[in-house]
Amino acid sequence: MVKQLGSGEMNSLYVENLGIILTEKCNLNCAHCFRGNKQCRDISPEVIDAIFAQVRVIGILNICGGEPTMAIDKIEYLFNKIIEKKILVGNICITINGTIYSSKLIKLCECIYGYIKDFNPKGFIGIYVSYDKYHLEEMKRENICFCKENFNNPFFAGIRELGNNLKLFREGNGKSLDSNLTIPLRPMRFFVLDYSAKEGIITHKVGPFITINIDGTITEDNTTYENQQTIYNYGNILTDNLVDSLIDNGAKVVKKEIMYRILSKKEVNKFLSYNE
Repeated sequence: MVKQLGSGEMNSLYVENLGIILTEKCNLNCAHCFRGNKQCRDISPEVIDAIFAQVRVIGILNICGGEPTMAIDKIEYLFNKIIEKKILVGNICITINGTIYSSKLIKLCECIYGYIKDFNPKGFIGIYVSYDKYHLEEMKRENICFCKENFNNPFFAGIRELGNNLKLFREGNGKSLDSNLTIPLRPMRFFVLDYSAKEGIITHKVGPFITINIDGTITEDNTTYENQQTIYNYGNILTDNLVDSLIDNGAKVVKKEIMYRILSKKEVNKFLSYNE
């Protein structure tokens, strides 16, 4: 039987696609960056601990910033906590700007990759490099070059470019771009699959994409830190039950896996087509 939750207890969750913003620091200030003004702040160990007090399984873990290579110690803490708590992670994606190389990051990837492969033979960890005209313009302005080692390591998974028809969100620095190139942010709707009537440890599956920022705020990814704290603040992982917070902010609860998959896929497709 699923454990009945008592007062003060949290759910055990499967998060389909989890983004964790580890840092607000970045060595670039690109014209299209939806984060906007940079801050010299990183995620705290307490926020990471709070995430894994509720989350037990992650389909895809997205490590976000800022620039993740400027918070290697936070990546190390995150990976160690995943191993310590025996969190099941299918895949890990780290997106960097490619201007900073860290041999320690590669070593950390080797460690967590071995952990993932022990229970998921098809699992992977990939380092992606952002590559577009806005990054290139900012790098030229700052006289910064790509580090070739970022494109020549075992975990390099590819370039992340902007599609030709892609509209950028009118958030952060993007507000200063030509309005023909931008669109307002449309938040992605959340869905909650209720497993509570079934046997097992996991009580709910949530998705299609959940983001936790450095302060623990449950929020949208593609916006400024300020808007995450205000407009798109759906609670805080330090104090709130993630499922309850999502439901309070309009998440649809479903009982069947097939319905969850249909609704989640439809929402992702709707989001992707919205900005093209």
